[in-house]
Amino acid sequence: MSSVPLHRIDQLQGSLRKTPNTPTFSLAVTRTIWTTGPPMPGFQLRDKEYRSYFVHIYKELTAAACSGDSQIPDLTHKQILEIVQQLKVHPCTKSEAQDFFRSASNNNDAQRIERAVILAAGLLVPLNFKAGGGARRGATVSWENNDTLSQMAEKEFAARLQTSSAARTKCPSCNRVTKFPRSFNARQLTRIAGFEIIWTNNLLDHLLLEDDDGTLKVYIFHQAKILEHHLSLANTIIPSKLSKETLHTLAMLIPRSDRRVRKWYKGLQKTHVLDPGVLSLEYLKPELRDIDHFKFWGD
Repeated sequence: MSSVPLHRIDQLQGSLRKTPNTPTFSLAVTRTIWTTGPPMPGFQLRDKEYRSYFVHIYKELTAAACSGDSQIPDLTHKQILEIVQQLKVHPCTKSEAQDFFRSASNNNDAQRIERAVILAAGLLVPLNFKAGGGARRGATVSWENNDTLSQMAEKEFAARLQTSSAARTKCPSCNRVTKFPRSFNARQLTRIAGFEIIWTNNLLDHLLLEDDDGTLKVYIFHQAKILEHHLSLANTIIPSKLSKETLHTLAMLIPRSDRRVRKWYKGLQKTHVLDPGVLSLEYLKPELRDIDHFKFWGD
């Protein structure tokens, strides 16, 4: 596999042990991963646009990779982002990605090579990968050596689709209300129904319900911008139907056309560093508010 050029390499030569918390570095990272265009004009705007991804995914995962067994703090941001670029552009298996990094870095430590590749995968795909280090909340996924990332995602969400279908078959009464009204949104879930919302960066945990000693909790995946980027990738990794359906659930739960919901979400952004891209999603049309539209998340 050929090397892919990186944006602003001078900003990325530092060790993973230290991740600068500056707009310049954040933009260098997000441009490298998502090719978001030139830094000027609109530099500050783009930093805010990707701040949630940088804080909750990039910083957390690189910090986790520098702890525990087989930690890799001596590797540079540039080295990891080179792997990300390969995974994004080439449909390579996990073994092929490890071979690429072994050759590029002259590193023969199998466990550390795997840690580096798993880190890169987690930066590209919003899932919790086993062997990634740290103790991130939520369900985990395994990436087998002979699978590409798209094959791994297809398997995981095919299982999710089957589980969703089975759950709805066992509970006919769950489908009595077939359409969600315009008044159904995340703000109302908290104010009227008493739900506690857990904002998650793990797509597999989206809309997970928990009963914690009488307190109902619902997990909501908010990294809308990342799903939009995945929809534009030539090398599809996350199934397109899944990305679109997830964005539709966000458009319904956090409708930008509702002034009170918009104000509520913006207030939460300040404390939780949530993705502002959620408020840019198109209004969900009435014909898409039917529960039968939601094949992955319907149950």
